[in-house]
Amino acid sequence: MNSIDLNSFPELIPRRLDWDSAFFDMEVATLHITNVKDFNMPAFQAASAAYNLVYVFADELLDVPGLKLVDRKITLQYRVSTEHRIDKLPDFDVSPFDPDIHDQEELIRLALLSGVYSRFNLDKNFRSSDYERLYQAWILNSINGNFASEVFVASNADQLLGFITLDEKEQHTAAIGLLAVAENTRGKGIGTALIRHAVAKAQQASKHDIQVVTQGENQPALALYLKNNFHITQQINIYHYWNHDPI
Repeated sequence: MNSIDLNSFPELIPRRLDWDSAFFDMEVATLHITNVKDFNMPAFQAASAAYNLVYVFADELLDVPGLKLVDRKITLQYRVSTEHRIDKLPDFDVSPFDPDIHDQEELIRLALLSGVYSRFNLDKNFRSSDYERLYQAWILNSINGNFASEVFVASNADQLLGFITLDEKEQHTAAIGLLAVAENTRGKGIGTALIRHAVAKAQQASKHDIQVVTQGENQPALALYLKNNFHITQQINIYHYWNHDPI
C-alpha cells in the first residue's frame, strides 16, 4: 500500500474536517466519489492512513469491503409560494423558542429524538455519548444563532410538543435543520404545523426555496415532507471508513 503513487489518484485524497476532528477528538476527513467504477480501495486506504474516520459520499452504490453503508442522505426542496398561508390550529401554538418560557432540557430531549436515524447514532463505532453530545450541541448552537437563524416550538401551555430549526442565512434559500415531535403527540398535525410555520417565515424573508436533508431510513420524516409538497432533489450514499490505527 505504501508504494502507491497517490499523485495518480488525486480524486481519492480525503479532506480533513476541522470541526468534526475537534468535536470527536480524533482525525476525521471526508471524500466525495463521483465515479464509483474507478474507485481504487488500496489507493483510498493509503490516502486515508492518517485518519481515524473518513466519511465517503457516493452518488452511486459502492460494493467495497471495508466501507460500511451508514446512510442515504436525501435532500428535499420546497418552492416558496407567494400564496402560502398558515391555518390557525386550536390545540397548540407555534412560536420562537424563549428560554424564559420554554424548558431547554425538554428541547434537548426532543433534539435527541430528531437524530435517532442519524448515522452517528446507528454506527456503533462511535462512542455511545457522541450522538447525544452532537445533537445537544446542534440544538444549543441553533438557539444561539450559530447553526440556525430561528428555532420555533409547538407548545400547549408550558408543554413542548415539538420544534423546528430554520436557517435563513443564504440569499435565496432557507434550510430546515432539525425537526422533532414528542412521541405521545404524534399524528396530531404538529409536524405539519411546524413545517408550514417555517415556510411562512421563509416567505416573509423573501426566500425562493426551502431545503431539508433527512436520512433514507427516516421514513416518517420523509413521508411528512413529501406530504407537505417537498420533492426529492438528490440522494447520496454515505459510507464510513474506520481506521483505528492511523499513521
